[in-house]
Amino acid sequence: MPIIYSFLFFGTIFFSHWLIYRFCVRLFKVTKKLSLNTLRVVFIFLPLSFVIAMFVSHMWDNIVTRAFYFCSGVWYGVFINLLIATCLYYFIIIIARLFKINFKNFILANFLFVVAILVSIFGILNVLYPGVKEIEINIKDLPNEWKGKTIVQLSDVHLGKVLGVDYLNQVIAKTNALNPDVVLITGDLFDGMDGSLERFVNPLSTLKANEGVFYVNGNHEIYLGVDEAFSIIEKTNIKTLKDEVVDIKGLQFIGVSYPERNSGNAIEKIISENKIFDKNKPSILLFHSPTSIDQKNNFDHRELYFSPNVDFQTSINLGADLQLSGHTHNGQLFPFNYLTHFVYAGYDYGLHKIGDFQIYIASGVGVWGPTMRTSGRSEIVKIILRSEEKR
Repeated sequence: MPIIYSFLFFGTIFFSHWLIYRFCVRLFKVTKKLSLNTLRVVFIFLPLSFVIAMFVSHMWDNIVTRAFYFCSGVWYGVFINLLIATCLYYFIIIIARLFKINFKNFILANFLFVVAILVSIFGILNVLYPGVKEIEINIKDLPNEWKGKTIVQLSDVHLGKVLGVDYLNQVIAKTNALNPDVVLITGDLFDGMDGSLERFVNPLSTLKANEGVFYVNGNHEIYLGVDEAFSIIEKTNIKTLKDEVVDIKGLQFIGVSYPERNSGNAIEKIISENKIFDKNKPSILLFHSPTSIDQKNNFDHRELYFSPNVDFQTSINLGADLQLSGHTHNGQLFPFNYLTHFVYAGYDYGLHKIGDFQIYIASGVGVWGPTMRTSGRSEIVKIILRSEEKR
């Protein structure tokens, strides 16, 4: 079955590139044989470029391979936007012919091409200059010491070959400027492709919060090697929560590790038996994916993408007031936000309430693959805590 899926996936990618190739031939009126052959070679290479770039940059890490990785990733973002423009072009042409409407096809093609490029440029800037998303969240019986306090959530930063030290410094500067009481990093701090992470130790050590900075791993740390990620974190002032509980002035922070392949933990039992855990105290739970924290021993990462479990009963059983997650990137590229919304049954972005339980799913600070975001905003989440009396 994986072979069939791979064949269908790459078949669709190559066919889509062929459509864009035909669109570009008409748009730029390419007729010379040499130009046509060159364009054909380019459009045969482009579908494979990102796969090649991942392999090459993993084997050799230098400025050339990083540039190749960046450009191949950006191309896939441009490709999606050009594909939408191409489909719109042919759709409008068909409608115009049905209703016998005459207009200049060349002008339409140029307009759609320019829009696709402008959207792509916006998508790149959206990543490189993340914004601050401010929300207020009510927590029942919140201790007085926490009323009006600030929590900053950082999710899916994806530090690595493209988003490097300069990008991290920008994110940290914006975070520190919010004067947070706690910073919570909910996974995928690192990209799964890059194993040379020492350069991030000093910048990460400048991340400040009055009551501490806490981190749980995501699936990309699993791909990278979770021990490698943890070893970097240990060299900073960030505290890793590995299925652990921290009580700070009466507010509990529960960190649940993202499970490795074909592994799992009886997480409800582990947390419940923690000596400092008190189910009756208000608590905030950190878990990378907006899914159940219940981990079966045969957990397969494919479930995350094709059949995610959005039953939050285990979090509710533990008395969690708020779960903070990320992972979905809010689709990252339009129109994939509609796909993530469908796959995650609506729990793909934003604040959701189930009785007294709440979950906030961040769109993420960084991106994976294409250094582009055309769905939603790259966000640093500022959470203001408010008190809500228990009913």
